[in-house]
Amino acid sequence: MDVATSGSGESGARRALLDLFLISLLALFAELVVIRWLASEIRVFAYLKNLPLLASFFGLGLGCALPASRRFAACFPPAFAGLALVIAWAGPLGLVHLRFPDPSVALWSAEAAPSGLDAALFLFVVFAVFAWVVAAFAALGVRLGALFDGFPPLTAYSVNVAGSLAGIALYSGLSLAATGPAVWLAIVAALSLRFEPRWAAAAVWAAGLGLVLLAPRASAWSPYYRIDTEPLRLESPRGDVPLGLELRVNHDYHQRALDLSPALLESHPWLAGDEWLATARLAYDLPHRVVPSARRVLVVGAGTGNDVAAALRHGAERVDAVEIDPKILEIGTASHPERPYSSPAVTVTVDDARAVFRRSGERYDLIVFGLLDSHTMFSSLSSLRLDNYVYTVESFREAVRLLKPEGVLSVSFSVAAGDWIGHRLANTLAEATGREPVAVRNGYDVGVTFFAGPGSDRLRTDGLDLWSALDAPGRAAVRPATDDWPFLYIRPRSRPTAYAVTLGVILLGALAAVRRTLARGVAGHGFDAHLFFMGAAFMLVETKCIAELSLLFGSTWSVNAAVFAGILVMILGANALVARAAPRRVEGWFLGLAAALVLPLLLPLVTLNELPFGARAALGALLVSLPILFAGVVFATSFRGAAVPSAALASNLFGALVGGVLEYGSMFFGIRSLNLLALAVYTVAYLALRFRRRPAALA
Repeated sequence: MDVATSGSGESGARRALLDLFLISLLALFAELVVIRWLASEIRVFAYLKNLPLLASFFGLGLGCALPASRRFAACFPPAFAGLALVIAWAGPLGLVHLRFPDPSVALWSAEAAPSGLDAALFLFVVFAVFAWVVAAFAALGVRLGALFDGFPPLTAYSVNVAGSLAGIALYSGLSLAATGPAVWLAIVAALSLRFEPRWAAAAVWAAGLGLVLLAPRASAWSPYYRIDTEPLRLESPRGDVPLGLELRVNHDYHQRALDLSPALLESHPWLAGDEWLATARLAYDLPHRVVPSARRVLVVGAGTGNDVAAALRHGAERVDAVEIDPKILEIGTASHPERPYSSPAVTVTVDDARAVFRRSGERYDLIVFGLLDSHTMFSSLSSLRLDNYVYTVESFREAVRLLKPEGVLSVSFSVAAGDWIGHRLANTLAEATGREPVAVRNGYDVGVTFFAGPGSDRLRTDGLDLWSALDAPGRAAVRPATDDWPFLYIRPRSRPTAYAVTLGVILLGALAAVRRTLARGVAGHGFDAHLFFMGAAFMLVETKCIAELSLLFGSTWSVNAAVFAGILVMILGANALVARAAPRRVEGWFLGLAAALVLPLLLPLVTLNELPFGARAALGALLVSLPILFAGVVFATSFRGAAVPSAALASNLFGALVGGVLEYGSMFFGIRSLNLLALAVYTVAYLALRFRRRPAALA
C-alpha cells in the first residue's frame, strides 16, 4: 500500500509537498535529538557520537530502498518511543557508564583493563542501540522514499533539504531555550502524528512521554550538556561547613564552585588544617603565587568562577573571563560562594577560547587555561572533542600573542590518565613558545599546572612541588597536538583499535543488510555506485568543513548549527543553479571540485593568520566551503536524471555511512588527510559515472 499522502490534483500535490517538507524536518530533528540524548545518558556515545548519525542515515537509506509499506511506516512511533525510554532510564538500567574496551583512548574509564564481560556488554549495547536507531529511521525512510517518488527528483531533493534546514532551526531554537528531552520527544510525537494520526499512535506517544517524565531528570540542560548540581559541604567535628556546589555533566564529575576566600577561614578557623581544602586553594592560587604581579588576567574555561575568584583575591585589576557554556556560567553567577562574576573588575564572554584569541587586541600579564576537559564531541560528524582545538600548538601561539613582554601562560590539566598526557601538553607548549615549560604538581584532581611564555624564565617556584615526570625519558616520543592532529587524548604508540573493530563490524552488518534489501529486485530499486561514492565523499568534505570552520569562528554549538545550515543553503543554491542552467556534463564541475580540495593543502588556513579577522574569516570560509558548492552541483546534476528518486537517495545515504566510517582515519593521519581521501573517493565517483550502466540490484 502506498504510504504517500492521499489526494488528487493540485491540492493533493501541495499536501504531498508539505508532507515531504515535514517528514524531512522530522527526520533531521529526530536525528539531532537521538545524537544529543544518547551522548548525555549512555556515555560511550559521547565519544562515538557519529554512530547514531550513521545509524539514522543508514536507516533512512534502507527505508527508501524498501517497497512502500504503510504497516512498516507505522512502526516509527513504538520504535522511537521505545528507544527514548531506554535512553531516559539508562541510569536505572546500568547503561550510563559502560567500560570502553580500548586503553588507547583516555578518560573513558579505560585506564584499567576491562574484563571480557565489560567488553561484551559494551559491544552488545552499542550494536543493539545502533540497530534500534536503524529500525526507527527505516520506518521514517519508507514514507520519505514514497513521497520522493511522487515528484521530479530535483524538486523532491530541494524540499527535503529545505525541511532539513527547518529541522536545524527548530533544534537550535530549543537548544537556545535550554529545553530538555520531554520537550524534544513531544515535538517528535507531534510531527509524527501528522502521518500516523490514529489513536494507537497517539497512545504510544502519550505512554512514552509519561514514562520519560517519570525518569530521573537533570537539574538543567545546556546546549552542550546535561547538568546536575548538588550542594558541597565539608564534614567537620564542629559541624558541616557549606563550601559551594559540585557540578556534574552527562553524569560525570566536571567541576566545583568553591569558597576559598579568607572569610571562610576567619569564620571557621579550624579549617586551616584541612588538607583537601588547602590543596584546592593551592591549585587555584598557584598561577598568582608564581606570577604575583599579574594585574590584567584572561581566564579561558572560566566555568563556575574559581579561577576568576582567585585572580580577584590576588589583586587583579581587570579579569576577562571566557566560558563556552552559557548555562554553566549562569550557575556560577548565581551560586558561586565568592560571587566573582558580580565584580565590576570582571568582564564575561560566552564564546570559544580560540575565537577570543583571534579577535582580541588586549594584552595580559597572565592567561589562565582553566580545566577545560570536555565530556562531549563538538559535532556529530567528527571524532574531535569540544576542547581539542584549545590545546594545540597554534592555540598556544595565539594566546602568547596576547601576552605582555613579561607575560605568562598557565595551563592546568589532570594527569590521572597517565604522565603521557602531561608530556603531550608540555611538548605542545614547548613547540608553541620555543621555551621549556615549568610544571608544578598542584595535587587537585591529580592536576599539574604548566607555565610557559616570555616571562616563564623569571617565575617564583621556590617551595613548590615541581613535576618530576617532565624529564621522563619517554616524553620525547609523545606527539604534540596541532590543529591538523588535535587528538589530545590518544595515547602515544597506540591505535584506537576499538573504534576500528566497532565500525568494521557495523559496516559489515550494514553491507549485509543493503545486499539483502536491494537484492529483492524491486523495480528500479537498484544500487547506484556513482551516487553511493558521492555520498561517502560528501560526508568527508562536510566533516572537514565543520572542523576547519570551527577553527575560524569557534567550536560553539551556534557555530556548529550555522555551519550545518550554511551547508544546506549551499546545496539549495546548487540545486537552483542546476534547475536553471541544466548542465548536461559535469566534467568541469568535477575539475573544480578537485581543485577546491587540493587548494587548502597548498594554502592552509594558518597562512591567513596575518590578515585582519574579517578578511581572514571571509577568505577562510570561502576556501573551506568551495568543495560543498562544486559537489552540490555534481550531485544535483546526477540526481536530476534518477529514474527512481528514492532508490538514488538510498544509494547516497548508504555511501554517507561509509564516509562516516572513513572519517575516523583522521585520528591516524590528521584532519587535512580528509581532503586527499575525499579527492580519492570523488575520483571513484567520477569513474563510476563514466562507466555507469543502468543501476542494477546489488547481488
